[in-house]
Amino acid sequence: LTTPRLRQLIAGAIEEHLNVNDPSVESRRSTRWLQRNEIARFYYHRSRKVMPRLKNKLRL
Repeated sequence: LTTPRLRQLIAGAIEEHLNVNDPSVESRRSTRWLQRNEIARFYYHRSRKVMPRLKNKLRL
C-alpha cells in the first residue's frame, strides 16, 4: 500500500461519509489509476526492449 493510494482511500472514505461520491466510483477511479501505472511501467521497459523487473511482492 503506497502513500498516494492510502491518501486516496482516506479521501474516498471522507467523501463517502459526506455522501459526495458513490463507493463504486471510488473503486473504479482507483482501479484506473493502478492500471495506468502498470501500463506506464510496461511501456517504459518495452520501449527499451528489456523485460520489466518483478515487483517485490511477486519475487520468490
